[in-house]
Amino acid sequence: SQDLGYRNEIERARGDLERARRLLSDHEAAGRGWFWETDARGNLSHVPHSVANVLRAVREELVSRPLTSILLQDSARDEQDGRTLAFHMSTRSAFSDLSVRAAVEGEERWWSISGTPIFNDFGRFEGFRGSGTDLTEIRKSQHELSKLAQFDQLTGLFNRVRMKALLEQSLTTPMGKPNVCALFLLDLDRFKSVNDTLGHPAGDALLRQVAKRLEH
Repeated sequence: SQDLGYRNEIERARGDLERARRLLSDHEAAGRGWFWETDARGNLSHVPHSVANVLRAVREELVSRPLTSILLQDSARDEQDGRTLAFHMSTRSAFSDLSVRAAVEGEERWWSISGTPIFNDFGRFEGFRGSGTDLTEIRKSQHELSKLAQFDQLTGLFNRVRMKALLEQSLTTPMGKPNVCALFLLDLDRFKSVNDTLGHPAGDALLRQVAKRLEH
């Protein structure tokens, strides 16, 4: 009876393990995110195929490589407190939603990764375990929104909001005292006539040419 109960316990454990593997595989295959794990030295012990595909590498080649080797180091920094991934790894401290750039040549790919240090029952550090999601499209959208908010869509020059902010910065020194600066206003002679006689597309083309000359 004890042997039967023991075998049943083993079968249940195997079933739970297989179920967990399927859930993990389905989660990663659906593109909702992925999971990673390192050993005590910071080398990858688990990395999914989706990450290997982004890095244009074979999954087995990434195992045993340092987690930091698949990231651009200048990007692995918390935007809030400035702490780097290397800092968290060395101090064995948890981190959440750290924006990092994948080490892919000729392509900009961003991930958000979170990690937690792993300790065994005796308090011995065994590595990190965490998750990751793709941030590339979100960061592109944020960049586009920032561009829309600060640049004129026709000419590509700073818009009125951005110019106002720059003017306020120029008028004040770092010590908060008034500063001396000059503001130039440029008018285009007979620009209204161009729009009236040649149409707005011609006027837009003229403004783009003027913008290019100003930039040069």
